[in-house]
Amino acid sequence: MKHLWNISLLICFSYSFLQAQSSIEIQVLTNQILVVHYDEGYIEYHKRGESDRNDKVFIEPLDITAATQITNYQLSSATDTNYKTPQSPEKIGRKSKGTEFANYCEGWQFQEFFGVVGCDNTSPDHTKEHWLYLFLPEPLVSGQKYQLTVDASISPKQQGFDFVYNERALKSQAIHVNNLGYSTAAELKIGYVYHWLGDQGGLELNTYGGNAFYLLDLSSNTIAYEGDLQFRKTKFTIETFQDAVFSTPNQNFSASDVYECDFSDFNTPGRYRLFIEDIGASNDFEIACNVFRPAYEACMKNLYENRSGIALEAPYSNRPRPAPHNPMITPGFGDKLKFSSTTFCEVEEEDASENDKALWEAGIKGDLTETWGWYQDAGDWDAYHNHMKVPAMLMFLYEHFPNTVNVNLNIPESSNDLPDVLDEARWLIRFYKRLKDETESKNWTSGGVPGSRIFPDLWGDDSGENRIARGSWEDNDRWWVVSGEDPVQTYAYAASAAQFAFLLQKFDFDDPENIDWQQEAINAFAWAEQNYNPDYACHDHNIRWKRNYAVAALYRLTEQESYQDLFIESWKSVPLEFWENLQDSEAFGAYIYAATQSEKINSDLQAEVLAKLEQTADFFLLDNIENRACRWGGNIYLPMLIGQPTTPLVFEGLMGYVLLREENPNKAADYWKYIHTTADYFLGTNPLNMTWISGLNEHSPTNVFHLDARYDDSDEPIVGVIPYGPWRRQPWFNVIGPWDNHWSEKTVYPAIDEWPGHERWFSQRNVPLASEFTIHQNTIAGAVIYGALSGLSDCQETVSNVEQVKEIQEDEITVFPNPSSGVVEILVNDGNLIEHVEVFDLNGKLLLQIKTDNNQLDLNEFSDGVYILKIETNNDVFVEKVVLARE
Repeated sequence: MKHLWNISLLICFSYSFLQAQSSIEIQVLTNQILVVHYDEGYIEYHKRGESDRNDKVFIEPLDITAATQITNYQLSSATDTNYKTPQSPEKIGRKSKGTEFANYCEGWQFQEFFGVVGCDNTSPDHTKEHWLYLFLPEPLVSGQKYQLTVDASISPKQQGFDFVYNERALKSQAIHVNNLGYSTAAELKIGYVYHWLGDQGGLELNTYGGNAFYLLDLSSNTIAYEGDLQFRKTKFTIETFQDAVFSTPNQNFSASDVYECDFSDFNTPGRYRLFIEDIGASNDFEIACNVFRPAYEACMKNLYENRSGIALEAPYSNRPRPAPHNPMITPGFGDKLKFSSTTFCEVEEEDASENDKALWEAGIKGDLTETWGWYQDAGDWDAYHNHMKVPAMLMFLYEHFPNTVNVNLNIPESSNDLPDVLDEARWLIRFYKRLKDETESKNWTSGGVPGSRIFPDLWGDDSGENRIARGSWEDNDRWWVVSGEDPVQTYAYAASAAQFAFLLQKFDFDDPENIDWQQEAINAFAWAEQNYNPDYACHDHNIRWKRNYAVAALYRLTEQESYQDLFIESWKSVPLEFWENLQDSEAFGAYIYAATQSEKINSDLQAEVLAKLEQTADFFLLDNIENRACRWGGNIYLPMLIGQPTTPLVFEGLMGYVLLREENPNKAADYWKYIHTTADYFLGTNPLNMTWISGLNEHSPTNVFHLDARYDDSDEPIVGVIPYGPWRRQPWFNVIGPWDNHWSEKTVYPAIDEWPGHERWFSQRNVPLASEFTIHQNTIAGAVIYGALSGLSDCQETVSNVEQVKEIQEDEITVFPNPSSGVVEILVNDGNLIEHVEVFDLNGKLLLQIKTDNNQLDLNEFSDGVYILKIETNNDVFVEKVVLARE
């Protein structure tokens, strides 16, 4: 085993040179493969008040012929004898894909690539990124200096790129870690090594097996742990039972052999970097008890910011907007919210269909003037009955992890006596009470709960008649229709009200408005029972599961035998085959019954229900975990859609954990272990090294489908969106354009069928299938899983976000005057050009980040005190303290 810890620490060789629109970046994949990453440009997207067709594309396309010519690259070194004479790579691999897309169609014609009619644009309509893999004739030597010379036909503004090969510092995209970090409560802590090189297939790692890996402690620049790189799975391992034609080659999501670095027995809190002999370094990460808390808080912030009917304002949001769709305060909306006695279950389509328009309109009774406060579904603004999963799952989370999630979420209700997570759970239940009360007072309903669907799609477009971009608060020129009372929604309301009343009793809380939620549940349930029919047809929603949920919650709350009798009847009326599992909202009632502690409980039935929930948890977290190289759980039969590549869809496993942690602690520990590794996958060990929560760090998705985030005039990134992500290929489509998930396929090389499924992310902000999300499919799933993992609320382990870097040698960098009255000069030695500066406070909080080549830094916006400057040059990264002291 070679030892590397005497090599000085240099930060990330990721040499980027910006041209007019394009940029070129040189990276290291291993000691035998360099990567030239070329980004062709960017899109200037339309703004609020402009046509949504006003996107402008700025690109400098890569000359592919020149870029794939091996003689256009020369690697030389003054210190490595193998490169004293410049050498070209032996071969070049490539992958390319579109990464931003304009939203216009200049014409229409038959698209031969797709075999259908589609947009025909003669102007550039997308930007593209290219990854060129240079296979070197001789391996790079650690500690040696190199220069890659690139022909002017590829990089006209600069041809020479200097670097030192240092595995400690050079980030390799082949190394995958949880970008947030690993919890001290995690049994497994594993980084993975794999990469797909486009037309050169999966990265060959067999010669690297057994190489040493190390954890570098960034606070001391010392080695904290070492181990050996081990083989994990082949690229032919079946990771999905879906057909490869529509999901991923060989039913495998990495298309590469996977190796692993297992440091599970290391548990010292701190900030670390994983680096591997002859390969490179990972992204930096933490080991801490609260490492998942930022993910939890980001998802909860997204729930809050998708509340309708209220203004978003500081200090609760950095994306202020006026209140949308509130007839009491939204200008122009006072007569737009219509109530229809037509129910969600009566119409032909769950979503808007022109075939149902007359039926909706025939049922209109009048205007709702006191109803407001649903959740906006996603990037758009309507509401669905499935949103009732949000309060149900948040109440589950608080009930079983009260000392984990009872943290200040900075919402308007934070000052009351309820935990913030219960205030968020209460939001939607409170909306449905408000809606129920108004419609009943107007004699439009008889005690049932309306609003399974609230939507405007049949009476106008999000962008209005002229397709002028606008925010939700400006959407006041069309009807919004609220569906009539139905037993499906009423059972769901009764269940949530009963669950909330139970938590108020259990934790000795008072409702902020003194609402009697127990009576609300009893009354709603009674109405639903009067309108119950076991064969009631409501699309594919089985009413018996909703009833099952309501009676279980009422029985636990009241212990009245009549409710248990109804649960038994309801449970027996939906017989499950031995192999069938309780998935999604089907499991809610079963979980509550299994968790009920009562001397009157039917113990035999409770054991039967618990066994079915245990079987389900096994399926999600144990049965198929070894089918997946990076150990992520979920339904292995689920197609690549609605967040399968981005979202920790293992809530059923978490149910199993809380139900078995006392009865069967060994199995519960196994569940807990794989809930952690599942979270690892969606926060960084996936093929794209992506933290699948927008705004969480530099590795998170951008250009998500969220209309208000486009048009609210904030420059801050939208936080907390977990997009659907890569989506399976559809077996059919009719018209192709920038709104279609297939539109990106024309931009890729190699052909899309060769791309591993979880790399098919294109930042298509106009495409709902890829870039949208829903609060009930994605946001709440992330909130609950990351919340459960986020550590006790009084956990105080914090690690500075300031990366530790090489010691500053004399005369390499100078910051003066220091102390300063506000403006400082940064002087660097010859060969260093300033590219990026970040300012942190002493707690490691990032205050400012700018890209600049200016040696002068204005700090006048900050108060007197001590600050940390992180200064990134073309060769190194330096950290220096500066004192602001004004007279």
